[in-house]
Amino acid sequence: MKNLKGDLSFVITNKCNQKCKFCFTRNDDEKRVDLTVENIRDIIIREKGLFNKVFIMGGEPTFHPFFNEIIDMLNEEGCKNITLVSNGNSLNNKDVISLLLKKNVKNFTIAFHDSDPQVFGEVTRNKNAFYHTTTAIKNILECGGELLINFVLTKINFERLTSIIDYLYSIGVRNIIISYIIPPNNITYSFDDLIPEYSSTISYLKEALDKYKNKGITFQIQYFPYCIINGYNSYRSSGYGGGIYVFDCNGQEYYHFNDCTSFISTKREECNMCIYNDKCVGVYKEYIARKGWNEFNPILSR
Repeated sequence: MKNLKGDLSFVITNKCNQKCKFCFTRNDDEKRVDLTVENIRDIIIREKGLFNKVFIMGGEPTFHPFFNEIIDMLNEEGCKNITLVSNGNSLNNKDVISLLLKKNVKNFTIAFHDSDPQVFGEVTRNKNAFYHTTTAIKNILECGGELLINFVLTKINFERLTSIIDYLYSIGVRNIIISYIIPPNNITYSFDDLIPEYSSTISYLKEALDKYKNKGITFQIQYFPYCIINGYNSYRSSGYGGGIYVFDCNGQEYYHFNDCTSFISTKREECNMCIYNDKCVGVYKEYIARKGWNEFNPILSR
C-alpha cells in the first residue's frame, strides 16, 4: 500500500447476475475472471496493520465460485470489519445472512434502483431483481445487519425520488446514499436516455431530503459537484476519508483518496475560487462536452 493507510477493497470477480443499463464497470468483451483466495490472503498479510475495513465487491461478489471460502479466509486472518457490496440477488435467504453476520460481515451495501418492480427489472435486465433485492433488504434488517442503500439517480427515476425514498422508508431503510449516475465507461448506452441535467434533479433531491430531515434517515449525496447542491452540502459524501486501496480481479491496484470519478472529471479556472475546490473533483468530462459550464458557478462563501 506504499504506506497509504485506509481501507481495502477487493473486486473479487467481474461476473454478475444483472446487466444494469448504467453499469460503470461492466465490459461485455472482458474475459470473466476471479481473484483467487490466495491472491486475497497474500494482500491481507502484506498490508497487515495498514487498514481497518475490508470491502468485498464485484461484479456481483456472491457469484465468485469460492465466495464462502474467501469469507472464511478473511476471518482466519483476523478481519473483523467486513462490508459486502452486492445487488442482493443472492441474499434473499435469512440463513445466508445469519451465517455472514457470524463471520464478521456485519455491513451490507445494497444497490436499489426503483420502487416500481417493472422499471427495476428493465433497468437491471433481470425480471426477478426487485423481489430478490427487497427480500434481501428485509432479511438484513431483520437479522440485525448494518444496511446502506446505494441509489443511483438517473433520467429514468429522478422525478420519482421522493416516492422511492417513501418505499425504502416503509420497509425499514434508514441509511441511503443518493449517487448521481456515473457515465458508463465500457458499455454502449444512451447519454440522453440515462443522464439528466444536474439542474433538473435538484428540486426533486431537495424535496426528498427536506421531507425526511427529521425522520431518522441518514443521507449521503455522492458524485454531485458541490456548487449544484449549494445549501445541502452537509449531505455531500466527502469521499473515502482516509482513502481506499482497490485490488481488482484483473490484477490492477489503485488508490482512491477522494472518489472514483476523478479520472473522468474536469474543472475550469473558476473552480479555483470555490470554497469547496479542495474537496470537489469537478464535473464529468463527457457532461461538459455535451452540456457546457452554464449550470456550474463557484461558491464564494458559506
